[in-house]
Amino acid sequence: MQNDSVRSILLVEDEAIIALAEKRTLEAYGYRVSTAISGSAAIEAVARGDPCDLVLMDIDLGPGMDGTEAAARILEIRDVPVVFLSSHTEPEIVARTERITSYGYVVKNSSATVLDASIKMAFKLFDANRTTMDLKDKLVATLDALPDFLAEVGSDGTIFDMHAPSRGPRAAVAAEKVGGRLADHVPPDVAETIGFALREAGELGYSFGRQYSLGGPAGVRWYELSVSAKPGAASAPRFIVLRRDVTERQQALDVIKGRIVSLTQIGRAHV
Repeated sequence: MQNDSVRSILLVEDEAIIALAEKRTLEAYGYRVSTAISGSAAIEAVARGDPCDLVLMDIDLGPGMDGTEAAARILEIRDVPVVFLSSHTEPEIVARTERITSYGYVVKNSSATVLDASIKMAFKLFDANRTTMDLKDKLVATLDALPDFLAEVGSDGTIFDMHAPSRGPRAAVAAEKVGGRLADHVPPDVAETIGFALREAGELGYSFGRQYSLGGPAGVRWYELSVSAKPGAASAPRFIVLRRDVTERQQALDVIKGRIVSLTQIGRAHV
């Protein structure tokens, strides 16, 4: 029975004797190792779904495709960390591997300790990147679920990023506003309200409840602002601005106010 906690490495090396020595070294460090003698064999192994948590790829694989091409093909099939092995130290060779993946480059004849440390670092970096991508995906999904406009702005209202409540035409319009200023897209009274909220958030760290209205083809719409200062930007403050459409709530309040006024007038009439 295999131990699922043991990391599996696919070693790609065209020299059988070298491959055997490296395999034994890696197994001594607790890895499960399979080998491939060519780039095409490595691609086939990954395509079959063979256990592979990391690819240790020799750059020089003899005739045919080299390690960089094989790595690029493998990454089209599976997201997996690739660490390159090579006797080359020329900057152009290293740069070529970095354009494919940046999980590590180990010079051949390095000690087993260095190789093991490089592999462990590649696993940590890969796990961290995967966690970051998961968080990014959750954030994107969360933003897409919001029925609101959300923007990151500077203290002067410069727009650094903006997210619309859908991926339709409104999203495209929002993207076009990046780089401009909020005040350039709204009437002066609305710009004043937004500016007040930004100043308040600059002083307190937040601002809630500032409202404004905008007229449009469908009539007047009411909006409410929630502003929060972005942490870690004291020298050049930035703010997250959430704009929520509260028209229905405002209309309901207007109806209630109207009824209260009517009841008050009726009461006075009976006095």
